[in-house]
Amino acid sequence: MQKYASSLGFGSSMACALIALAGFLALSACGDDAAPGNGCTTDDQCKGDRICVDKQCVDPTAAKLIQIDAGAAGKGAGTAGSSSASGGRAALDSPELEQACSRNCEARQAASCAMTTGSVDQCVAGCLVIDEQNYGYCWDEQTAQYACLASGGYSCVSGYAQPKSTCISETQALSMCSQKSPCRRFCELAAGKCAPSGADCITACTAQQNGFSDAICGVYYGQLLSCWGQTLTCNGSRPSLESCGPAAAEIADCVGRRNHVCDGYCWIADALGCGSSDCATSCRAKVDNTTCGRQYRTLVECTFNNRKLQMTCENGVPTPSAACDSARAEYAKCMPAM
Repeated sequence: MQKYASSLGFGSSMACALIALAGFLALSACGDDAAPGNGCTTDDQCKGDRICVDKQCVDPTAAKLIQIDAGAAGKGAGTAGSSSASGGRAALDSPELEQACSRNCEARQAASCAMTTGSVDQCVAGCLVIDEQNYGYCWDEQTAQYACLASGGYSCVSGYAQPKSTCISETQALSMCSQKSPCRRFCELAAGKCAPSGADCITACTAQQNGFSDAICGVYYGQLLSCWGQTLTCNGSRPSLESCGPAAAEIADCVGRRNHVCDGYCWIADALGCGSSDCATSCRAKVDNTTCGRQYRTLVECTFNNRKLQMTCENGVPTPSAACDSARAEYAKCMPAM
């Protein structure tokens, strides 16, 4: 562990601090916890809440930090950004980013602000996994931001550490890169299968994300892209919504609230692959009907309310799922009266 701490550019005192943190409540293979020379074999041989790890009694918090450190030390085995046919990525590792993050931790701690919580060691422990964010696409931008913040230092404002340097250009560059990351990850997985290949995929994805009349709906679309980045499956030429239903329903609800409820309904129908050019017109006519419009609106809203996607395509027609049967029955009951 000391070798890994030194490789991040920590001085000897910081390396020792990390070792002390990982050894919180002292690792012990003998003494009162286990028979001398034998080490522990079960948690029962350790006092209090301590557990047995590699024949040593250790506090659970320290055990977790050891696992984080061991995982980070082994991340260099793969190449950042590589992926398998199933969409998996090799372990991500950027020592430069981790080092910049750690120096920023030290700069914040040096301000000694009254409202600072947690130790510099806890902050540094988080830096060991910072390179997993944004799928590894924004290392340079994030490294530059941390370096800028650390070099400028921090001052205390109302007891809280505030950066002296605004780092505007670095922050803007990181923000722009982060916004593109979901599309980049989605295209890495879907291109050539249920999305265009190459730069066309990024262009189409970005246009879709920025094409909503309200920017907040685009944010929700970014969440759908992030979900696809974790669990993408293709339904023919379209990415499947099955495993990302809540994120899709959030978009439909956003679109419906900011426009017309039928716009949200038809967005879902298009995403499922059973939309039509007259979807919105037909839906609005039914919702705006003075006799049964209220019942039909309830049925439409059921398909995406409460972050639940409750619509399927049946013979190419958008169809509310069984969860909406009560709303469907109320609408059917009203219809004969017309």
